[in-house]
Amino acid sequence: MMYCTKCNVERDGKFCSECGTKLVECMAVEAETCYRTAEDYYYGRNGKDEDNEEAAKWYLKAAEQGHADAQYKLAGCYENGWGVDEDGEAAAEWYMKAAEQGHADAQYEIGYILYNVCDGCEEEGLEWWHKAAEQGQEDAINILKELE
Repeated sequence: MMYCTKCNVERDGKFCSECGTKLVECMAVEAETCYRTAEDYYYGRNGKDEDNEEAAKWYLKAAEQGHADAQYKLAGCYENGWGVDEDGEAAAEWYMKAAEQGHADAQYEIGYILYNVCDGCEEEGLEWWHKAAEQGQEDAINILKELE
């Protein structure tokens, strides 16, 4: 599929049928542009209808390019079945990729998974919660207070 960088949409052909801009390969589109497009579909803004399937597709394009916010949002899509089939393993993998880049909310989520879901992983879960708390992530701060 090709992409119009001016209209911010996928199109068929070599040129955009709306504005005439030469189309580029979707993966050549910058991660941030893919992420913003995903957000537009997710929230139904900037002329796009709310569409979780389209949002997940665009989050994936940005996530594959290493965009931490997109990785986090894609993980949430997999965790909750928003626009993709629910898949806990895929959610954990994407949360981990974002967490490893320092994404505080992803660090909280991976901490939660490790502490509550993975047998014998409580210490590692606590480590991730501490990393998130150090960045001011409120849920991590609160849970660590409760565990003291």
